[in-house]
Amino acid sequence: MTDPCDLAKEWGRHHLQCRTRSGKGIAAVVSAEAELPLTPRDAFQLMAHPDNAAIFRGIERCTYRSVLWRSGRADGRQTVEVENESDWHFLFFKGSIQTRMLVHEDPSAGTIHVRLAPAGGTAPLQHMTGKWTFAPGRTPSSSRLTLEQEVHPRGLHPFFHNGFRAVAGLQDADAEVERILKYEKNFYYVLKVRKDTPMGEIKANYYKLSRLVHPDKCKHARAADASAVLNQAWGTLNNAIKKRAYDAYVDDINVDAPEGMSYAEWEASNAMQQVKLPKWLEAFLRIPGAGIIMLLILFPLTLILLALLLALFIICIPINIIARCLGCAPPPPPPGAEDDATQAHAGMSAEEAAAHAAARNAEARRAPQAQAMA
Repeated sequence: MTDPCDLAKEWGRHHLQCRTRSGKGIAAVVSAEAELPLTPRDAFQLMAHPDNAAIFRGIERCTYRSVLWRSGRADGRQTVEVENESDWHFLFFKGSIQTRMLVHEDPSAGTIHVRLAPAGGTAPLQHMTGKWTFAPGRTPSSSRLTLEQEVHPRGLHPFFHNGFRAVAGLQDADAEVERILKYEKNFYYVLKVRKDTPMGEIKANYYKLSRLVHPDKCKHARAADASAVLNQAWGTLNNAIKKRAYDAYVDDINVDAPEGMSYAEWEASNAMQQVKLPKWLEAFLRIPGAGIIMLLILFPLTLILLALLLALFIICIPINIIARCLGCAPPPPPPGAEDDATQAHAGMSAEEAAAHAAARNAEARRAPQAQAMA
């Protein structure tokens, strides 16, 4: 069984989706969210672990912890003062930074509030507040974790706020490469967006991530593969036709399962219209010898049909001759006329036409199921 502490570090390394924006008088407001395979209560207890170093990546030691207040009721509410220590190094220089915070834990509300303690330690922070919220996830055994945190470094000029927000929103390049490749089939997760995310934010995330994992800047051995996945994800979600087909793929396949079908394989399998036989015919064909019986029935019927068609053709010959003499023949089609299928795909590239066909066929396949459920 996976150790919960290892699970938390894995979550922080691969699953945390961060966004940054400006705030009034604040250098950066960092928002983050993730889905954890734990109930909200278990996730809360994990994040409220007394030793932050065992949970959070980047914290080496918890040097001080003291409970300042505890509720008299059995609801688990308490306020804790804690100091965490992180190591840093630059070239030949090394050191450590201590950050002291006040943490208010409320299990009944599913929230953890954090703010910088009056004696904030040696961290170069002027202001820091944060709120963790634990809510039910997509399944009964999962939870949705969201974080909203305000950060303002001490003595930072407003001119450098944009640069600080850019740095605060980035994660380790190698970790991003591993995250992208691990979830390469989930284009929304790759770009750290949702289905309803505005296109402008999707574009911004794509450019930010592509710069981070570009093979010229990232030394990871598979940086080129991660960059290719990013390009494919952006090329799909940025195109309305391809996005519609990809959304149908997401509805059909568990994109987070490593053994699942890739998007290219799904598109190829759905591009051709699938013929579904009636249930009575499927049951009949399962009977031993059904094929021979069908052949004995269809062969004479086919001969009769061919004879009728031949007779109809012979009868229509004089009628056609008389119609031509009287000028009743239909006019020939204008030159350059196209059929409906060609007109439907006019202006589409070959990739868009394949995606359009795959989405149309997938939606047609699911329509009877939706009507039955209704």
